[in-house]
Order: sequence, then C-alpha cells, then structure tokens
Amino acid sequence: MTQMAQLEERRIDLQQKLVQDTSDEFSRFGQTVADLLRRVPEGRRADVMFTVHKTLRTLRASVSQRSE
Repeated sequence: MTQMAQLEERRIDLQQKLVQDTSDEFSRFGQTVADLLRRVPEGRRADVMFTVHKTLRTLRASVSQRSE
C-alpha cells in the first residue's frame, strides 16, 4: 500500500470517528432543524430562526427561574 493510500485510509477513519463522536441526540436534532429550515422560503428563514431562538431562550429562562 502506498503512503498516499495509507494517508487516505487514515483520513477516512478519522472522519468517520469525528462523525460518530458528534452524533448525539442534540446534534441530530440540530441537523433535523436545519433540514426543516431549508424547506422554509428563503424570505422567511430569518423570522423562523429568530422564533426558534426566542422560544429556546424563553424556555431556558423559565427553567432557570424555577431552579432558584
């Protein structure tokens, strides 16, 4: 096996490991949201992203208040 082939094989192994390491339920959820966002008309995406951020921020704040 040539050095170039070994390097390519090693690169593929490392890339697969990286995908496995970042493939938890939160990463998958984020990828799902991104896929759904791509289906929203381009002119509305910023509004949808703002709404998602606002919703998460509101929920996080309400959880923080309950724990105090």
